[in-house]
Amino acid sequence: MMDARASELAALSWLACQPAVEAALDLAEAGQETEAARALSLAVKAALGIDGSETCNADPGQKDVELPAGDHRRPELDGTQLSALRQDDPPRSDQTSNSKRPRTGTADVTGSTTRPSRCVCIAVVGMHGSGKSALSRILQEILGPACVISYDELGASLSGPGHSASQAARRRAFTAEIGAVLARSLIFTSSRSKDLPDSEKRASGMENEASPEASPEAELEGESANNRPSDRSQDTAGSRVVIVDRCHTLKSQRAELVQEIQRLKWRQRACVSMLLEFAHQSDVYGYGADGQLSKRFSEQHVALCAERVESRGAAHHSLIPSPKLRGALQQMARAAEATSTEELRHFDTRLEIDVAKSPPEAAMFVIEAIRAKGWMESLSPMEDLLPKVEVAWQAYQRAEEQWRKGSGSTGSTAPQREWLSQCKRAVEAEKAAAKAQEGVKLAVAAEKLRQEQRALGMQPVPCWIFDVPEVSQVLAQRGILPACFVPADAPHVTLLQLTADGDDSAAALQLGLAPEQFAAMREALEALEGEQFEMRMTKIILEESIACAMVSLPPILPCVCRVPHVVLGKRKGASVGNPEMMLEAVKAGSNTSVTCIDLPTPRPMMGTVRLGTCSPGLYRSGERSVP
Repeated sequence: MMDARASELAALSWLACQPAVEAALDLAEAGQETEAARALSLAVKAALGIDGSETCNADPGQKDVELPAGDHRRPELDGTQLSALRQDDPPRSDQTSNSKRPRTGTADVTGSTTRPSRCVCIAVVGMHGSGKSALSRILQEILGPACVISYDELGASLSGPGHSASQAARRRAFTAEIGAVLARSLIFTSSRSKDLPDSEKRASGMENEASPEASPEAELEGESANNRPSDRSQDTAGSRVVIVDRCHTLKSQRAELVQEIQRLKWRQRACVSMLLEFAHQSDVYGYGADGQLSKRFSEQHVALCAERVESRGAAHHSLIPSPKLRGALQQMARAAEATSTEELRHFDTRLEIDVAKSPPEAAMFVIEAIRAKGWMESLSPMEDLLPKVEVAWQAYQRAEEQWRKGSGSTGSTAPQREWLSQCKRAVEAEKAAAKAQEGVKLAVAAEKLRQEQRALGMQPVPCWIFDVPEVSQVLAQRGILPACFVPADAPHVTLLQLTADGDDSAAALQLGLAPEQFAAMREALEALEGEQFEMRMTKIILEESIACAMVSLPPILPCVCRVPHVVLGKRKGASVGNPEMMLEAVKAGSNTSVTCIDLPTPRPMMGTVRLGTCSPGLYRSGERSVP
């Protein structure tokens, strides 16, 4: 049975990718039904090697041929498969052939679809531990017939004893599985439409307004249909609702799903898609690895996901509790790419779910949204669904508990205690190594400034800087600074000042920032550590005791300074105050006691993001804010 299904899906995918078939479907969508029917008939006959004088009798006993990956030979199609293909794009009557109206109420604007749909594809977006799998399984029980495609389950099935499938192989297999299940969903709804009333067919876009004339494909379908089982209830792969369970935090992951939706002309075939994104109320806007300003996963969000992963234990295919769990989730949060407006155009609606909700609460929230859209006219009343949702959640918890027991039954409690002890020791060693490494970086960066800071009675504090060594080369030339000025040893732009004891709350208060905003800036800089960027020097400012250069930084770099600048040098023995206040006055035009030199052409210079040191109290609460 599985070989027959695989062969059928391979045949459908092969046929749908033929240029002649795609051209026929495009004609049908443009309203040219008569030309589309003729083109589709010729395309199918050409694909099967049939001319007008031949008759083809399907052999029910013929074995389906399973095509290997990359094999583009012509597969054998039976009558039922041809029927499903023709019903996907039925020819319309001549009365409507000149009409350009779409087949369904689906529009290009996200969230505008409010009519019953033929099929529903739900894509879940969230980190590990957000509750994606639990939500998907509950929705599968309530919205059935439904199918869940789990990336973690598929990856586990591809891995065997002693080996693991590569990430590329998993992605290819998962994309192929999405295409196969979506195609099966279209076939399932095509067969189901035969038993629906005409009014429901028109509402869900599955109507067939005109019966096509007899053709070789119709004869082939009629001869084969009698030899195939008519009961589709045994086909568990056929589902009206398809739920894609994957993290989808990267654009490349979402692009693989969008690719299959577009290839199968999902929207043109009266089908809809929904994007479910998990979020936390503490999530704030910040810069991601792609340089875009968007909502970022907060530390509270990461902590909640880590707690859930630890509580479920070994009941997962790929991610189990370990000393590196928190770091892995934080890295995933930093690398996440927000969904762009262009991506949302491929989905009919986007729904944001509070990650703090329990899976039953999240499921009811999604069901209510689907009910409001009117996509599934057969949804039961809420009071009838509540007990079913609770039963589905309890069943999921029981299955998870049995999984944990099965994973832990192979050994005694002593190895588990030893494993926990090893984890604690590894965490302590990792923290000590990270602290030592950070200390080395701070010591090297602060060595050049230590004498001057001690003379001023100040101890350095760690800070994130944009190191620009090229400025030192410029300052080495004579005549750049007045003779009484001492050039800066390590020219840099201060990006974010920290505290010596690592208290983020105190640092945020000192800088006049909200704790969440400070944490978002620090995480963004940690992700960019060691990266090189280009800045532009725009203006030189000479004051009685200090010389600075105003600079323009790339938008991806968060900066605590209202006026980003590089200190070029200071007067010997002079006590220098806060250069930020002086530069703000210059920028506002209220300080005329300084000399401003505008560079005719902004000078580009390369710099590196790294952790350094600076003088404490450089910026005070109330003196600045991040624009």
